[in-house]
Order: sequence, then structure tokens, then C-alpha cells
Amino acid sequence: MSKCFILLCLLMGISASIGCSKRSHGPHLPETGEQHTLASVRDKTKTQYQMYCHSCHSVSHTDAPESFDPDSWATRLADGKDRILERAIVGVGNMPAQGMCMECTEQDLKALIDYMISKR
Repeated sequence: MSKCFILLCLLMGISASIGCSKRSHGPHLPETGEQHTLASVRDKTKTQYQMYCHSCHSVSHTDAPESFDPDSWATRLADGKDRILERAIVGVGNMPAQGMCMECTEQDLKALIDYMISKR
């Protein structure tokens, strides 16, 4: 068999399997505008977390509270989320202002704080 024929068969098989995997098993319910917006906010928050927060908040050898570990946030939460937000905006300790996320809005920072203090 020629290499082109084998490649063509391989591509056809991949295309067929992709088509099958997207087949719906029931009625398709479109996302509402609110669901789409919430998903977009979550995706944006996760991306910003990976870019700006993860390197310090995912390891235990820094003074930063660890993400997804509510116990490590307990003393800070005792001061309230507003105080955590204030410190995130101006910076505290080794954390620079806004965690170096200069495009982050106050709402973004609130979402990042909520994301990091949540338990996975």
C-alpha cells in the first residue's frame, strides 16, 4: 500500500472518531447568557491565578497562604475579606501590589481571593 493511502485512511478514522465523540445523547440545551458569563469569569480567574498567584500561593515555603487550604487563610480571614483585598491591592510582605497583575480590576482581585480561599 502507498503511504498516501495509509495516511488518508488514518485521517478518515480520526475524523470519524471526532465526529462520534461530539454526538449528543439527548437534547442539546444551550447555555444561558448568565451561565456563559459565569463560565467566562471562572476561566479568566483560573488563567489569572496561573499567571500571577500560583507561583507563591501553591508552595508551603513562602509566607503566602496556600491556595485551596482554608486553614492557611484563617488568620487573614479573621480580619475580613475587605482587608485581604486592601493588602492585595497595595501589596504586603513579599507580595507586590496587585500581585503584579496590573490589568486586574478590583472585581478580578476579589474573584482571585475567593478562588484561592476555596477548598478544592
